[in-house]
This record gives sequence, C-alpha cells and structure tokens, in this order.
Amino acid sequence: MKVEDLFQRMMHDVKRYPSIEGVTFLGGEPFLQANPLALLGKMLRGEGLSIMTFSGFTYEAIQKANRSDWNELLGVTDLLIDGPYIDALHDLSRPWVGSLNQKYRFLTSKYAHLKDELRTIQNKVEVHVHPDGSVHINGIARKIDLEQLKNLLNI
Repeated sequence: MKVEDLFQRMMHDVKRYPSIEGVTFLGGEPFLQANPLALLGKMLRGEGLSIMTFSGFTYEAIQKANRSDWNELLGVTDLLIDGPYIDALHDLSRPWVGSLNQKYRFLTSKYAHLKDELRTIQNKVEVHVHPDGSVHINGIARKIDLEQLKNLLNI
C-alpha cells in the first residue's frame, strides 16, 4: 500500500473518531520500515497527531546505528518504547510493555506528563467482536487471561 493511501485511510478514521489523538507504530519492527513510517509520521504529525513507536531494538542500538532513516523515524516519534520482549522478564506492572527490560523514551514533551504516572496506569486488553464474527484483540495480557478468553470465544 502506498503511504499516501494509508494516510488517507487513517485520516478518514480520525475524522470518524475525533477522540483519536495519535498513532502507534509496532509489529514488523518499525525501524526495518523506517523510510515509509517516517514519511507517514510526518504527514500525521502535520495533522496534529502524536506518534508512539515500539521497537525490539534498544534506543542505544538505534542511536549507534546512526542511520538517516532511523533518525528520521525517531524524529517523528513522541514516545519510543524500546527493547525486545523477554519472556523470562515478563511483567505487566506498567502500561504498554510486557517485560521489565523495556523502557519508555519520551522524545518530545507530548507525553512527558506520564513519566510520574506510569505505575498508576494499568495494562488493558481491548476485545472487538465484529458483525462478521471476526475478533480483534489489542493490548498486553497475562497468558492465563488470553487462554480464558480463547475458551470463552471458542477459538
């Protein structure tokens, strides 16, 4: 899909759901798709939306690589959550992360107010059941909770 087409689809949803304040880049390692995501990020930021980026790379590794495309993606990112998920360090005590090694990097002031509130924000799971029977699950949950959900939904 072309970046411009994706941007138009996203803006359609933003107009439809005015409570949307930002976009999250994750999955498929954003920094391995840095050029198109940086371009998309610039377009979205131009519309007043924030950008949160998840990466399996550490912030230090991203900086050390000193790649222009990676730097551009960092440049449009308000909040970076870095570090790979490590099963042995599984932890759900902080929002949006799944293991203790993952860190929050406040790259702009957009979400800086959350720094002191992170321990009070609970992780949550959103479950959307659509009329066609498809189920979309977003968030971080304990394995036992996911198993119970699967049993409930007969998946």
